[in-house]
Amino acid sequence: MLEVMIVVAVISILAVVAVPRYQATLDHYRLDAAARNLAERIRYAKQLAMDQRRNIGVGFSGNTLEVVPVTLSGNGQPDVLAPLERLSLDSGVMFSSATGVQTSQDGLTQYIYFDYRGFVQTNPPGSAAAFLLSGVRGQRVQVEVEAGTGQARVVW
Repeated sequence: MLEVMIVVAVISILAVVAVPRYQATLDHYRLDAAARNLAERIRYAKQLAMDQRRNIGVGFSGNTLEVVPVTLSGNGQPDVLAPLERLSLDSGVMFSSATGVQTSQDGLTQYIYFDYRGFVQTNPPGSAAAFLLSGVRGQRVQVEVEAGTGQARVVW
């Protein structure tokens, strides 16, 4: 009986140590997957813009990632149309902020877009853009989009 109690005590101690580490690792992988998905959607939007020869954007509205067609109004300001694709972020992953991005006319969507030649359009023009994602444990990851080329990469 004493041996069984010792085994149960050892297993309990291991569980107390292992569960938080497992949870932190799981949160890290969710955040990494969301960042890689965003980078992939940016690459997809660039290719789609060149294939369809029209402006295609990628942006956030709340915690929803959208791939949207973009039109230019008479004054040259971009307008976001209905999304072609909409994905929600995993639980525990939040969109924090963005730099070098456009804002839609209604102010709800922050995005970058690619013109028909595949060149990224940011605000201000010619600047790099970045989307910052946060996890529930304070982890942060940034998806950077290079000025000009529009190449996306994940930066921890």
